[in-house]
Amino acid sequence: EKPIPLQKLLQTVDRALKHGETQAQSALIGNNLGNSTVIKELNKQLEQATRHNGHILLIGEAGCPFETVAKMFQKPNTPWVEVRRPEHLVDLPMDLLEKASGGILYLGDMAQYDKSIQQSIGFVLSKAERCNVRIICTSSRPVNEWLNHNADTRLSCLLSGSVIHLPSLRHQSEDIPFLAGQILRELSNSLPEPLDVKFTSSAFNRLRQYEWPGNLEQLKSVVKSLVLNSGCGEVNDGAVARMLNQFNQESGGDGKNGFNFDLP
Repeated sequence: EKPIPLQKLLQTVDRALKHGETQAQSALIGNNLGNSTVIKELNKQLEQATRHNGHILLIGEAGCPFETVAKMFQKPNTPWVEVRRPEHLVDLPMDLLEKASGGILYLGDMAQYDKSIQQSIGFVLSKAERCNVRIICTSSRPVNEWLNHNADTRLSCLLSGSVIHLPSLRHQSEDIPFLAGQILRELSNSLPEPLDVKFTSSAFNRLRQYEWPGNLEQLKSVVKSLVLNSGCGEVNDGAVARMLNQFNQESGGDGKNGFNFDLP
């Protein structure tokens, strides 16, 4: 209405910005990882987890999009700090927390750390709340493989209530055409000239039928290789089959261990 009451306007804008921020965070995973049932369920878990500031442990197979999901929890204009060298957790734990103050400290895969590093992580976790830092860890192996034998007992106490399981790519096979298209767009945008490459329906069917032991990271590698090696602007079923057969240890050929070295 006119004249505009300034305080009411500011409050309305503030509510709209907060609502828009929440919508953007909620849409990010769906936009990046597909629209299958398992991704919708993942979105629900993430939306619930974003309502509190507790620490998060993401569990999944190697190659799952751990960092993409972790960045869902980062609020606009807040720090995102990654541990580049494990020894920094021992030598500079408070420095890491100070840099991440008000934001997120991303520790990566917990299974990669030995007992001394995990003890330091236990210390970091115990001090994080005081520094207003949210810790996000991942695990590409079952937690009991590294937690029972090596980890500081504080880890199990602090992370047990905030565990989110990431689905493997073979459980969201219907999303593969969407994901492949997204990888193609990202690749095209990174090159000096845009790519004009398309996947045939049979090529997408072949991709959907594969088990993807390397999950999303393997899909990215395969799609990029197929696109960059497509000479006719089209990726067909045969090209996909030849690419995927290189990963099939039971395939024929004269090569060792079932690897066909006659493939291009």
